[in-house]
Amino acid sequence: MVRTETASTYTLDSSTVQQGFFFTGATITDKVGTCAQDFSHKLSDNRQAITITDTAENSGTACLIFNVECNGKAYKSADPQIINKDEN
Repeated sequence: MVRTETASTYTLDSSTVQQGFFFTGATITDKVGTCAQDFSHKLSDNRQAITITDTAENSGTACLIFNVECNGKAYKSADPQIINKDEN
């Protein structure tokens, strides 16, 4: 649950990187409300890390999917559902 602007960095562990996995991006969609527009992502560390920024400007629940690739095949993570709530 997010109530204020937040940035979180997610990294692949070394054994995952050794297998050839790397981040290709993130897919963020609305589940409830219109908060998906509050999110952005940036790849770093040779695509072994991704930072997700949430401005928390709008209330709602978003679906956040991490996109990765390994040996030419794309994979998507499970949805760790994020809820934005007003500060009050």
